[in-house]
Amino acid sequence: MKITCYRVEVRLGFKARGGIPKQVGLSLMTADGRRVDVLRQSVAASEARGFLLAGPDATGQCEMTYTPRFDEVSRAGRTRAELLIEHADGSVERLQQDLDTP
Repeated sequence: MKITCYRVEVRLGFKARGGIPKQVGLSLMTADGRRVDVLRQSVAASEARGFLLAGPDATGQCEMTYTPRFDEVSRAGRTRAELLIEHADGSVERLQQDLDTP
């Protein structure tokens, strides 16, 4: 018997424009076209699933982190993480990261 274990972490940093972002959304897209929208974790409900957003710090940097569950990633190939940010100044930014997932 062979057991393969893996853990993927999504970590995306960005510079806040004009203060705390108005909205931040995370989506995971698997190779087979499935899309999973991930909610932001509430500070009050720290045991709930969701991504964490830290910042902005004194330099304006923010960082989003999320560890997807096994059923949120592709079992063969890659999974794309996409972070959509609506900044305080009204501009919109889209960041992507490709995750190697077995």
